[in-house]
Order: sequence, then structure tokens, then C-alpha cells
Amino acid sequence: MIKIKKRYLVAAALVLFGIILAFSLFLSVDISKTSAALSTLDLTLVALSFIIYLAVYFLRALRFYILMHKKISFKSIFIVTCIHNFLNTALPSRIGELSYPVLMKKWLSVRGVESLSNLILSRILDGLGIISIFLLAFSCYVFGSVWFFLFAPLTVLSFACTFLFLSRVNVIFWPFLIFRKTFKSDRAKRIFRYIEQIKSLSKEYSSKERIKLVVFSLALNFLMFLVGYVLLLAVGVNIPIVEGFVGGALSSISVILPIQGFFNIGTLEVGWIFGYGYVGVGFDQAVISGFVYHAINIIFISILFLAASGLAVINRYFVKR
Repeated sequence: MIKIKKRYLVAAALVLFGIILAFSLFLSVDISKTSAALSTLDLTLVALSFIIYLAVYFLRALRFYILMHKKISFKSIFIVTCIHNFLNTALPSRIGELSYPVLMKKWLSVRGVESLSNLILSRILDGLGIISIFLLAFSCYVFGSVWFFLFAPLTVLSFACTFLFLSRVNVIFWPFLIFRKTFKSDRAKRIFRYIEQIKSLSKEYSSKERIKLVVFSLALNFLMFLVGYVLLLAVGVNIPIVEGFVGGALSSISVILPIQGFFNIGTLEVGWIFGYGYVGVGFDQAVISGFVYHAINIIFISILFLAASGLAVINRYFVKR
């Protein structure tokens, strides 16, 4: 009997679950409404959202460029970023995250521990950026006061700067290292040694680099939410930008958690309905706009993936770094 690894079964189950979710949501909406939404789609706003999307990728690559201490050319980092983001979206359970250290090692001869350290720090920064923007938008949405509008991001920003960069990121790894003596297996020991290496690498950034990393992380997450908001307007869902950002932040939970199948099919739509339903978007509008956003997002990342893959071939897998 053929033995199938558990992780493959989990991935297959998530893919099937996502397809069932997407199909169920598709059947729950009147097809005529979907056709009407597509026929009135504002292509100018779609083009604008793609330009903003390019800016997001530029900032992501720039952040990795700084995390790598500018040892690798920005062009090479940008190519890897485009391919990595595509694989991370396409593959289930977020296993595409591993493509970044793999590509960096295979194509650019970067040590796995170094590229993985950069990836972990970038995800922590993304988390803080999303929380900051969400608190900013949510406080304005709930309280409608300029004091809350200013207080929330400043509080989170000061916390982020102090906790992450001024403390040189050591605190992040304390929960893991405290229990180091509890787990004595060889695998656990290798993991803790790896964490120690990542922790030591995270100390090497200057204050100027840390500030840039925080600013770029906030900017790229703001622009990512802006892409979603512009596409909402393109499909005819006219809500204030604050509500758009609150809904976008809430809907991102389904993308962040490792519960998605191929291309986030089904799970993204459910998160979208939850997030924008919270700010008052009707069920039909949320479903239709979710499917349209998802389709356009796949087109965007596919365009950048194909362009980056072509550049990789032209550059012969970065022989000249």
C-alpha cells in the first residue's frame, strides 16, 4: 500500500475545501448580478490598482534588499520577490513561503539561515504594519475622532520600533529559547540552533536601516489595502476609504493563516465576505467583489511572475549578481 505523507493529505484537503467553498458561494449569487458587475467594471481603476500593486512589489523587494545589507543587486531581489509571492499564493498551506530561501540559495548562493531570517523578519514587520493600519482605520471607523486617528498608529509604531529594532529583535525569540531545555530531541536541538543563528543575524541592522524597514513595511501594507479599495470602487462598491481599510484588514486573516488551498480559492472569498460584511457591504456585493478582486489579483501576480521568470532566464539564473 502506498503511504502518503500527512502534509500532502492536509494540502489536498485544504484544496478540496477551498474549491467547495468557492463553488458554494458562486451558486449563492445571481449570475445576472455577476455579469452586470463585470460589464460595468471600471478598467481605468483596474489599471490604477495594478500600478499601486507594482509599487507594493517594489517596496517588498526594497525591504529584502535592505535586509540583505544590499549584498545582492536590487534587480535580482525583485525577480526573486515576484516569483516567491506567486508561489506563496499558488501553493496551499503557505508552503510557498519556503520558495524564498530555496531561490536565494539556488540562484544567488545566499545561506538558508540568512534568507530565512530575512523572511521571518519581513513577516513580523508585515504583521505590525497590518495591525497599525487596522487600528488607525478601526479607531476612526468606530470613534470618528482625530485623537483616536492619531493615537492608535503612534502607539503601535512606537511599540514596533522599540520592541523590534531598538531591542535588536531579541525578545521575539525568547518564547522559543526559554523552552530549549524542555525539548531534547535532535530535531528540536537543530531548530533551536537555527533560531540562535537567526537571532544573531537580526542584530546586524543599523538604526537607519531599522527605520527604513518600519517605514517601508507600513507603506507597502497601506498600498496593499489601497489596491483592494480601488478594486472595490472598480466593481461598483462605493464605501468610504476608512471602511475599506477596516474590511481589508479583517479579510486578510484568511490569507495570513495557513488554511488556504491553491491560489487561496474559497478561503479568500470567505475572509472577504467577513471583513466587508462587518462594515456593511451586502452579501451579494461582497461575494461578487471578492471573486472579481481574487481573479484580478491572480492576473496581477501571474503577470509579474511571468515577467520575472523571463528576466531570470535572460539573466541565466543570475550568474551575474
